[in-house]
Amino acid sequence: MPETFVVEQKLMDTTIIQLDTILSEAESDTLGVFENERIETVTWLPVEEKGLYGYYDPEKDEFIIKGQYEEAGLFSDGWAAVKKNDQWMFIDSNNQVMLKTDYEIRIEHHELSGEVLPCGFSFGLCPVWNNDKAGFIDKQGNVVVPLKYRYVGMFYEGLAVFSIPDANADEPEWESLSGILDSKGREIVKPIYDHISDYENGFARVFNGNDLGFLNRRGKLAFPMRKVMAWWFDEGLAFMTDLDEEGGYDYPYTFYVVDTTGKVVLPGPYEYAGRFYNGKAPTYIDGKGCVEINTKGEVLRKLGDWDCQEGC
Repeated sequence: MPETFVVEQKLMDTTIIQLDTILSEAESDTLGVFENERIETVTWLPVEEKGLYGYYDPEKDEFIIKGQYEEAGLFSDGWAAVKKNDQWMFIDSNNQVMLKTDYEIRIEHHELSGEVLPCGFSFGLCPVWNNDKAGFIDKQGNVVVPLKYRYVGMFYEGLAVFSIPDANADEPEWESLSGILDSKGREIVKPIYDHISDYENGFARVFNGNDLGFLNRRGKLAFPMRKVMAWWFDEGLAFMTDLDEEGGYDYPYTFYVVDTTGKVVLPGPYEYAGRFYNGKAPTYIDGKGCVEINTKGEVLRKLGDWDCQEGC
């Protein structure tokens, strides 16, 4: 079997997630614990070869599937979306066609790196479009969530972002409002937010203007929205910095760390927002430089400056 990995590390081992916080009212939670919900993908990358896409294995430094597709997405849930002769279809890791569809699959590329972003099936459902309306099909090709949205994302932790035109906006053809769907197509969060990120470690970031908050998996705000810029929660902790009324911020940054209730647990100030992993995170402290801290804010060791650069 091909080696697999978790897309963008979005679904880390849930033993590090504070499930007592996320699912403290288990009897009212209809989503279930997401410990076994994974989005697994073959480690091969869709790469152009002589003008057509094939699948390249970076570990073996060779093409496993030769270039033959007009478009190609990452493997997810065992299948990859590809386009050949203007026909969208899904192949398995043996390059066998598993499903053909008349719906459109939208494969997006990172605006800076150009790398293919995750798309395709997750938890047995795939976003599809028809006449600019989006919904979901299952692995039999059946529509299970009607194609009525402007946008739908992949499912992460059993939940997916959707958006609809903002009817009250000056230019509704360009502006949207976002909500959250569960895998049954139920809107557990109504479209009232300007933007919602994918779920990660039990929470999704939501934005309204310059205000930011975190939704738990029941679609409830973990704490009231604030005029802040914040990173994702990792091991129940997130770096955050305050914004002014216009949405601006001071530089160098003055980050602090909050828990999932919004309580400040590490006041900082920090000049770099790292992410906690195994109780450690890189950050920058004035006078000490780039260092590694633990969840108590104690400096564990000095790091290289490259460890406190965006994108590293």
